[in-house]
Amino acid sequence: MTVKAKLGSPVFYNSIGPNPRLVKVFMKEKGIKIPFVDVDLLAGENRQQPYLAKNSAGQMPCLEIDDGVFIAEILPICEYLNDIFPEGIDLFGKTPEERAITRMWLRRIDYKLDNSIVNGFRFAEGYELFKNRLRVMPQAADDLKKLGQEMTLWFDEQMADGRKYIAGDRLTLADFWAYIIFDFGAGFGQKVNPEAKRILEWMDRMKKEHHSLTEIQ
Repeated sequence: MTVKAKLGSPVFYNSIGPNPRLVKVFMKEKGIKIPFVDVDLLAGENRQQPYLAKNSAGQMPCLEIDDGVFIAEILPICEYLNDIFPEGIDLFGKTPEERAITRMWLRRIDYKLDNSIVNGFRFAEGYELFKNRLRVMPQAADDLKKLGQEMTLWFDEQMADGRKYIAGDRLTLADFWAYIIFDFGAGFGQKVNPEAKRILEWMDRMKKEHHSLTEIQ
């Protein structure tokens, strides 16, 4: 099912990277079609005007929802799109409890996986790209990568209770976010810890069941 863009539809400011990829995968799963504007992250367009006038943090992506109104950060972007396009798959939850649990796991992915795996890349393989854009600490790269491996095992242990998905027995946005972070790390030498067999099985199932994860990079 495709949800057609409405008059006054939001505009998505897109680039390469795991964060924009999550929003694009979310939209694909929901069948949402809205206009895209590509921002050249490699050339640093996101750290210059006119993009900084839209998102002063200079991060990607962001969503324009009205004249002069912009939303940044992937969770509020996805939640906003979920609210205005309620049709299709529900990746947050139908009750306050379900939505809170989804947000809890998204937050855990942020500080346990994203911070270690992505910064491990930025401070090592991505050093030349990021050295003039943010504070990079190459001396911390190896420890961050090791931490990412340890945190992967923590997530693997959570699945020892037989749950099918990251947040339990419901497919949520947390599954797509965790998959994208693991996949990003694997692309830059941080392969998923081979001891995390439940995570590896879950990733294989996610890839087979949700083609958006392979179609959108």
